[in-house]
Amino acid sequence: MSYNYWNDFVDNWKVLPIPQFTSPTPPPLYNSISGWTNPNLLPLLNATGGVDYSLQYLPEPWWGNNGLQVLNSVVINYNPGLGGGLQNYPASIGLFGFPNFQSFVNNNIAVNFFPETNRWHKGKRAMRVFNTLQRIGIGLGVNNQLYNHLSIELIPWHTTDITQIGPYVNINLNQIYINCLRFAANESMRINNAKLRNKVLLRINGNTTIALLNALAAAGICTYTIVTPIGYVIGGTGGYFKFTIGAIPNVEFISIWGVRNDFPSNFDMDWIFNYII
Repeated sequence: MSYNYWNDFVDNWKVLPIPQFTSPTPPPLYNSISGWTNPNLLPLLNATGGVDYSLQYLPEPWWGNNGLQVLNSVVINYNPGLGGGLQNYPASIGLFGFPNFQSFVNNNIAVNFFPETNRWHKGKRAMRVFNTLQRIGIGLGVNNQLYNHLSIELIPWHTTDITQIGPYVNINLNQIYINCLRFAANESMRINNAKLRNKVLLRINGNTTIALLNALAAAGICTYTIVTPIGYVIGGTGGYFKFTIGAIPNVEFISIWGVRNDFPSNFDMDWIFNYII
């Protein structure tokens, strides 16, 4: 549950033998990558139509804050979206000259090398949270950039949509608990603003969140407590659900969802931040 773990994970992806990126039947040695099931075994696909294996694309387990800069929000998403040409392994396997994934992300944000990835995480995640804080009277000063936000993915592999990922989630519950939920909780403790410190936001709907928590509990991985049941903003469409995890004291998790893959409207976000978080 650390940046170093994810650096090692990407390093282990980088050194896969070239034929394994497109192999539907990896040998036992490559059935697991740092504890995660090789996605070719399902297969997990980057795009539908043809055989566009997700393993071929640079994994993106997190984006934004590199662990060294001021942090003002942590959000868990489902998984990275559709991977493009520069993310395909022939282009990205060397991390464009950077020594590890952590350094690559930090420099990518600085030079805007993956502009669509930066645009998505800044516009759909970081600024939606930061602008909400601003509207309810919590100013962040200069610490309101993508560097100050951390997006963490439930699974690290690119897919064109979320419909494929359920089976993969169910066979990687322990990795999700340790390297997503616990990682998010650990980083949330250093959030700079008091409103979101020790809070992890999930842009995942309540029913899916509960299904995940029930699966974790059934596997004996963790227990959870519902703090605020699934609800919807009166006069709006935004949904919310708050819970805690037994083995992660002093951290609250809040699922927030709206239309498609964005947060709900500004009105709904303001209400949820004022009355639920």
